[in-house]
Amino acid sequence: MESKEEILIELITIRFLISIVGMIGNILLMASICKNANFKTFEVLLVGLALSNLESIFIVDIYDIILISASDRLSLSIWVCSTMKCLTVFGEVTTILFTMLISIFRYQKLRDAEKRVNLPILLDSVPLALGLSGLSVLLGFAFGMPTYAMNLDNHMPNYTQTSTCPLDFFQCPKDNCPVHNMAYKYCFLFLCILLPLCVVTGTSGLILRILLLQRRTVPAQDISSVPSSQVNRRTASFHRSTIAILAAMTIFQVDWIIYLALHLAVDPYTFPFWDQAEFLIATTYSTLSPYVYGTGVWKRGKRTESTRRRLQTTLDNVYGPCWTGKECCLKKQTGESEGLALRI
Repeated sequence: MESKEEILIELITIRFLISIVGMIGNILLMASICKNANFKTFEVLLVGLALSNLESIFIVDIYDIILISASDRLSLSIWVCSTMKCLTVFGEVTTILFTMLISIFRYQKLRDAEKRVNLPILLDSVPLALGLSGLSVLLGFAFGMPTYAMNLDNHMPNYTQTSTCPLDFFQCPKDNCPVHNMAYKYCFLFLCILLPLCVVTGTSGLILRILLLQRRTVPAQDISSVPSSQVNRRTASFHRSTIAILAAMTIFQVDWIIYLALHLAVDPYTFPFWDQAEFLIATTYSTLSPYVYGTGVWKRGKRTESTRRRLQTTLDNVYGPCWTGKECCLKKQTGESEGLALRI
């Protein structure tokens, strides 16, 4: 029969393997996005999500290494524990907020494409996307900083006098939870978990509704002279990306609903598998999401440049060279200019 130390080593090994898979996926996702010179809002948000995933996975690994080392040699101070918990909260919050922004952005793109063809929306602005990304980072730090104040009253002396860290960053056992710890816990669960879950669930449902409606209708072509294969290829790429987003949103909902239920129904200090359960919840979405998003990004990235060249060649052959930056001023076959711009 395996000893406790052997079981611990096996669990740590499995956790590191999961972390490596997650790191590789997020690095590949960022690399594939950075190859595309045309950096837009969706790419900005995906890069932010990948960086948040990497930070979250990396901090969990560092936290495990520190705990393993501390159990044998080091004496961990409460400030080290609080710092690691703060960074963990930061990674979780930023991952959640970037996911929420991605779901909102894709819904707006689908909704406006259905109503107004392909006109720009507010979130199409890259500076605005960068500003929202910065705001997400600030909110992540804002919700992480209170972890330093969770045990100032020494209501958990066992963790301040030993080398171990509290199991949860709320430090709120059911039988001894101060008011400010409880307030932080429920504010965090409501604002950072429940509210984003509602937004992601709502936008996912609306995206699914639009996709189902689009399947029942034949898409109208705005430019009849452009080969339908070019339009269909772009439509298929956007559709594949949207399906990938819906799949990632499903993983997100399942993952964080379990996280929410676990914190509301279970006491971390009486549940023997809390550490393993929290790890799986914290890393499942961060590990799987880059591969899911990648199914809609990697294939599109391989074809974007070649598709753009073929479309440019086709339009030049039909209308003559008329390219000015990102827009093509199309001319009618009669020679009269037409005020229609095709963005590619």
